[in-house]
Order: sequence, then structure tokens, then C-alpha cells
Amino acid sequence: MTLEEFILNLIQNGVTLLTVGDKLKYTGPEEVLTDSVIRTMAKHKHEIITWLANPTITVTSRGKKTRLYRQRPECLKAGYCLRFTNDCDLFPLTWLKGWCRERVSMARPQRKARGG
Repeated sequence: MTLEEFILNLIQNGVTLLTVGDKLKYTGPEEVLTDSVIRTMAKHKHEIITWLANPTITVTSRGKKTRLYRQRPECLKAGYCLRFTNDCDLFPLTWLKGWCRERVSMARPQRKARGG
């Protein structure tokens, strides 16, 4: 399991991870935060703090890899995407709350005109 898979698994199971300076704070259900999970978080504390500072994940869908970015703190606080009021090139995901992806063109490729 990669570090990002480990962190996402914790988040999806109700664990909240926060950084306070160089300290890692966490809260969540006791059944998720087992002794082995806490030891793993302690072992990889610096990597987790680095990831939380600039969280990105890569997902593969239909053979394409897409880079996802954690929603900006202003958007999370507002509860919706602020891309219309701030300069942001990310697009919010509806299927993974709190995450965005790079904006991609939805335009269809131009067809070549047939001669004749």
C-alpha cells in the first residue's frame, strides 16, 4: 500500500489528519485507529506531514491516469468551489468530495470533412 492509499483509507474511514507545525494530530473512530495504524503513522510522520502540505493523488480510470488535488482551504471552509471568485485552474469532483482535478476540454475532436 502506498502512502497516499494509506492516508486516503484513513480519511475515507472517518479519520481527520491535521498538522500543527511539525506535529501530526489525528482524531477518528477507535476501530480504525488501531495500535498498528498509529505505529505506521508515527513511522511515516514526516512523509504524511509533507503530503498533507501539498496533497495530490493519482487515479486511473478507463486507462487514463488523472492527478487529483485536495480542494483549497477557502473552498472547504465555504463548502463549495470558489473558482468563479478566485483564479483557480481546478475543477471540483462530484464523486470524491473535497478533491479537484485539472480542467480538461470537453470539446469533441474535429472530424475531417469528406470530399466529394
